[in-house]
Order: sequence, then C-alpha cells, then structure tokens
Amino acid sequence: MFLKKIKPVFYVIMLSPALFLALPPFGARADSMQKTAFPDPVQIGHMNPDMHEQAYFINELMYDSDPVSNHLWMQWGFAALVIVSILIGLFAAMLLVSNRRLKKEASERKQIEASLKLSEEKFFKAFHHGPTIMTISSIEDGKFLEVNENFVRMTGYCRKEAIGTASVDLGFISREDCLKIRKGLAENGFLNGLELTLRKKNGDIMNCLYFAETITIEGKQRLLSIASDITERKQAEEALQESETRFRTLFENAPAAIQGYGPDGTVHYWNRASEDLYGYTKEEAVGNNLMDLIIPPEMHDHVRETIRHAAETGEKIPSEALTLIRKD
Repeated sequence: MFLKKIKPVFYVIMLSPALFLALPPFGARADSMQKTAFPDPVQIGHMNPDMHEQAYFINELMYDSDPVSNHLWMQWGFAALVIVSILIGLFAAMLLVSNRRLKKEASERKQIEASLKLSEEKFFKAFHHGPTIMTISSIEDGKFLEVNENFVRMTGYCRKEAIGTASVDLGFISREDCLKIRKGLAENGFLNGLELTLRKKNGDIMNCLYFAETITIEGKQRLLSIASDITERKQAEEALQESETRFRTLFENAPAAIQGYGPDGTVHYWNRASEDLYGYTKEEAVGNNLMDLIIPPEMHDHVRETIRHAAETGEKIPSEALTLIRKD
C-alpha cells in the first residue's frame, strides 16, 4: 500500500519539478497549478503511450478540489525529496573537501619526493667525492652496492670488480675483521673508529680506522662504511715506540744515574744506577719530588730556579758539583 502511494510521487518528480516548486506553501490548489505545471496531461499521455498511467494520475491530481497539503503522502514525498537533496548536497560537499585534501596531499607528497631526491643527489655527490674510502653494501650478504672514487684510487680495485662482490670474497678484508664488524653492529648499531687492516689489490696492507652505520636508501636498509687510512700515522707511532724502547733500554742499563723529572721537580724516570746511588727504588722515587728525595733543604731554591729556567728556555741544565742526600 505504501509503495503504491509513493510511486505517484516519483511520477510527479520525473514529469515536472515545477510542481514541487509550488508545494512549500502547502496551500496551493491543484487546479491553479495545472496551466503552469501540466498544460494538458492527457495529451501528453496520448503522445507517449508509456506515460498513460502517469498522465491520468496527474489529471486526477490537478482537478482535485482539495489543497495539495491534504494529501499526506504528498507531504511525505516532498519531505523525502528535500532530504534526498540535502544528502546529495552533503555528499557533493564531502567529495569536494575530499578532492581538495587529496590534491593537497598529492602536492605535499610531490614536494617531499622532490626534497628526498635532491637530498639523495647531494648525498651521492658527497659520497663519490669524499676524501676517504666510502662504500655502500648490502646488510644481508655484505656485497658492495656502490664504492666511491677514493676506494678505486686507494685500493686498486675498479668499480666493476668491487660492485656485486662481498669484501671478504674480494680479499679486501679478513674474515676475522669481518666478524668484528658484524659483532660491533649487532651490539651498538654502528661502529666508531674500529682499527682494521685492509688489503689492497696488489697485496699491500693498509691500516685504517673504520666507521659504519646503517642508512636507508630508496626504502631499504644499507650499510654505509667509511675507512680512513692511518698507515703513515701507524708507522710513525711504531717507529716512535721502537725508539722509546731502545732509549729506555739504553738509559736503564747505563752506568750513570739518570733521572727524568717535570718542571716542578716531580720524578718521572729513575734508572737502576739511580737506585744504587741514592738508595730509592724506582717505585719509591717515581711520582715524588726531587726536593723530598735527594736535594738538601738549603739548595731547594737554587735547584727549583735551575729546573724552571731549563723548562722555559729549553736550555740544558749545566753540570755542577752538588752534594745530594741518600735515602739512608
């Protein structure tokens, strides 16, 4: 029953929206709307046989003497039309807002992508022209994905040889050092100044300080490695250590008493001859002041001034005869 009453409402909606433009007052009479909305509904029906039912309904509605407002189903129909119109308007507004938001997000995404691309370009430019050995490798298998110009120059391996090959397989790094790297990364997530020995293509050994950290490139985790060549520094340190060892042995076994002390007289070195001459062992002397060990009180000022002058000017302390004190 309800569907039968609703059906004519849609006939009216489809045939003449002008009819509903006259409905809001709900006091208009059907016969006063005929000429405006439907000049000859019966004729319309004859013109299109498929519209007979609609035409007879409209004709009956037009000649009804009751106000349109007395037809409750018409009021419900109009209300439904208004609600549908509001919903359509809201839906259209939501689509508009959503479309604007999507456009804004698309614009922001493009800006982010452009910034990311520029950042990656700057990174790779700095990477390739960096002053140290730099490589990018796969975390899973350790294969080189990229190497910089200094890697090629300092190791002797060309890019074609290195890329796609693991550092261990290339012979660039030992398996022991590779295990150190993996252990350090597993514990800390990065490496800062691990000392390694790397092997060049010609077999020469290169001492390096190794730095490593995971980075994201094109959405994937990669290992960025930096190796700073310290071969010359290492050789200089070893040479200095050898020299110090040689002179320490010479001084230690010298027949003359030799001491080393700072500008304030604090003893830093005390050889065996000094132990024999003054009676103080090395452990007793080192860290204490000469004034408290072997210098007589009346000579404190003179000795302090002599030591201070030598420290400031670099001049040697002149030889002179002194009366010193033994432990006993």
